[in-house]
Amino acid sequence: MSTIFFTKPDLRDTKRDLKRMVDFHVHSNYSFDGTIPVGKLLKTARKLNLGLAICDHNEIEGSMVASQQSEVVIIPGIEVNCMNGTHVLLYFETHTELRGFFEKVVKPNKKSGAFVTNLLPGELIEKARGFNCIISMPHPFVLGKGGVQRAIAAGTIKESFIQENVDIIEGINGMASRTQNQSAIDWAKFLNKPMLAGSDGHVIWQIGTVATKVTGTNAKEIYHNLKSENELHGLETGRWNNKMITVVKEMHLLSRKEGIKILSNQIIRNIKKK
Repeated sequence: MSTIFFTKPDLRDTKRDLKRMVDFHVHSNYSFDGTIPVGKLLKTARKLNLGLAICDHNEIEGSMVASQQSEVVIIPGIEVNCMNGTHVLLYFETHTELRGFFEKVVKPNKKSGAFVTNLLPGELIEKARGFNCIISMPHPFVLGKGGVQRAIAAGTIKESFIQENVDIIEGINGMASRTQNQSAIDWAKFLNKPMLAGSDGHVIWQIGTVATKVTGTNAKEIYHNLKSENELHGLETGRWNNKMITVVKEMHLLSRKEGIKILSNQIIRNIKKK
């Protein structure tokens, strides 16, 4: 079982013991609500000695661009927003496999002017099972931000399906509260699932606040150890910082093409949820 430390990660060099600190949930400006250019993200990660899984919402170009350099370890990944609002994280061994999944599953189901795909979580996970990937449920108890527990309560997906088809639970999410993260950790233990940690960073100062210490010195080695007993380190951003991040994200979204339409659809969906 994973070991949990609710402390800021110690990002000093871990290569000597063949381990790396990796943030498994980061967004670049290729996410509609992301604010961090890939170059700035890489520069920060390089200074911090931090590996990254750039998991943009329904997009892969941030990860693809970042993979063209070799100084920062990049784990291929994507965060898919399902039709009912549930988020699913997927990690791949190679960027070629990530590209194949995106082209065959995500791209044909992307909705114009929406922050979601046409897929329900069960459909997405079943399709993903046909690929060489590792499936994770991010921030499962953050019900207003894509946590799967809302879908379980609504009967959209069964917990038994998660038990059988999902590989990992996100134990520490930087945007979640301590109570929500502790619930995720307890749920992972109940399901006997390994855990990972990610900042869910959308603004630059979130990078380095959450990380997972995992065995491996390159992306392929790390991928094959994702389901091991890794160490989770991190501190949540807190309620007021989250509010500030939300404002920054929404202002950034409004500056994008179709941003007003996407934000309006998001507000409507949130009203319907209530």
